[in-house]
Amino acid sequence: MLTETEIAELKAKNPGATLAEIKNEAVLGDEVFVVKVPQDAAWKMFQTQRANDEQAPYALRTLVLGHMVKPTPQEFLLRLNEMPGLVETVGGQLVKLAGASNASTVRKL
Repeated sequence: MLTETEIAELKAKNPGATLAEIKNEAVLGDEVFVVKVPQDAAWKMFQTQRANDEQAPYALRTLVLGHMVKPTPQEFLLRLNEMPGLVETVGGQLVKLAGASNASTVRKL
């Protein structure tokens, strides 16, 4: 868990960005990741990559690496050597933070 001091430092290093903490409880010791919440331009790029057959396999990874704050993107890449599924874990939460959710409901008026 991040301390208030660590949070303040991360916010100072990322002015204007909305930060979020993602905790991976599936590993021993709970792993914590801090990401920037994707904004419209990044979301559009992700959607474009996802729609391109050649780029689609890398779209989520690109989104995650472009928004990873802690650990650094380079440190996260090293972590992927041990646990490549972290792209799905972190990426899934990042997609939710961008507003995509299966938890929404629709009511016809």
